[in-house]
Parts: sequence; structure tokens; C-alpha cells
Amino acid sequence: MFPHIVLSIYGLDASASYSLVLQIVPADERRYKWVNHQWVAMGMADPGPEVQPVTHADSPNTGAFWMRNRTSFSKVRLTNNKESSLKDSIDGNVRILG
Repeated sequence: MFPHIVLSIYGLDASASYSLVLQIVPADERRYKWVNHQWVAMGMADPGPEVQPVTHADSPNTGAFWMRNRTSFSKVRLTNNKESSLKDSIDGNVRILG
């Protein structure tokens, strides 16, 4: 199973409004694959477009909301599939599954 991002957030003003935004940037110029519960380098990646930030579906919300439970970006998936649907794709590298 592909890992997803889960966050525990602390220290926010409980009554203030916050938007949670995720931006994924390449760590290096390699292509990786999730194999046996770990990332394995699979060669050099093709140059790609700039990755756009993803705003969490519950944004904006209060600090109390964000600190109450763990927050998940479980609908965000990475892909190197150039044929992925533009409807489900932000930039061809990050997909939002609905």
C-alpha cells in the first residue's frame, strides 16, 4: 500500500483560522518506487513541471479543529505516470483521488 501523509498539529491558536497546504518538492533528480515498505531509487527522473501546492479539503478551519485529531492527506498520491488524467492531476506528479 502506498504511504500517505498524516500529521499531528500542536501549538496553534485555537480560535484563529488556518489553511493547511502541502507542497511536494523533489529531494533529488532520481525516480523512486515504493517497494517492500521503503523507497527504492529506480534511476534518473525525467524533468517535470513545477509541483503545485495542494490545500487540504478541510481548509480553512480553526486551530482547535486542526489540533483535535491527526490530519491526513490520504487522497494525495504521487505518480510518475505521464498518462494520468488531467482531471485528477495537479501537474502529472501529484494526483488527488476523489
